[in-house]
Amino acid sequence: MKKSIVLFMSLLMLVGCSSNSSKTTQKEGTKESTVTKKVTKNKQKKKEVTKQSTSSSTLKQSEEQQIGLSDFVGGWGVPQSGNLFFINSDGTYSSATATNASLGDIAFSVNDNKTFLMSTSIGDFVKELDGTLTAKGQNYQYLGNVTMEQFLQNKEDSAVQNPQEPSSSPSAASENNVAGRVAPVDNSENIAEIVSYFDQQRALIINKKREQIQSWKDSGEVEWSDEIINSAFAEFESYLGSSSDFTHLVGNSSQDYIKASIDKRFQHAFDTMIQK
Repeated sequence: MKKSIVLFMSLLMLVGCSSNSSKTTQKEGTKESTVTKKVTKNKQKKKEVTKQSTSSSTLKQSEEQQIGLSDFVGGWGVPQSGNLFFINSDGTYSSATATNASLGDIAFSVNDNKTFLMSTSIGDFVKELDGTLTAKGQNYQYLGNVTMEQFLQNKEDSAVQNPQEPSSSPSAASENNVAGRVAPVDNSENIAEIVSYFDQQRALIINKKREQIQSWKDSGEVEWSDEIINSAFAEFESYLGSSSDFTHLVGNSSQDYIKASIDKRFQHAFDTMIQK
């Protein structure tokens, strides 16, 4: 009888231990499952953030790939002013102080506000959302897909097709009309004035640059040979151009404006070329 009781108690203890072991295993299994779920959720969140970042980066790269020089090519000007410049399809530009000069290294990007940015060696150009262009703090209106030469030719053609009405007096009509046509305006004196001004200012700026170089040599700041100086001056004088670069403006722009354009080109050459 005693043996039966002892055997019965042993069985009860064995069942109790198995039950506790099973509960512990279940608890540990539940903990592991909870940790696994948290890790999986964190990985999913990271993947979503990475996807969003990659998608945004891909979109910006796609937009930048769509930008090119063609988005900036054409004429640009400030209304009611002579402030004009032209960006050409070959990567050059023309203005009152330069004719088909290189833009240098060109890079394109998209700003955060979706405007287009063209960075060049002469400065940055921003294509605004309204189609205007901002450069050096000045906003320019689009003049059309034309070069400076085409723009000026169009102005000349327009002036011929839409001449000013002649005076109504009989004497003035007889003086201004030949065989029923309006006589062309004689700009020969104005052209001669521009040619003379160009030649005079060109000689002055060349002499000024020679004096500057001589002063550098005298003070020992440079040790250039005559061959180097002559070669540099050949480029300097070539950049100055010729009076024909400006005489075609006569009749379309004021004499003062044309002279100021000549001065700007010459001063730019003096300030940027043949530097120690």
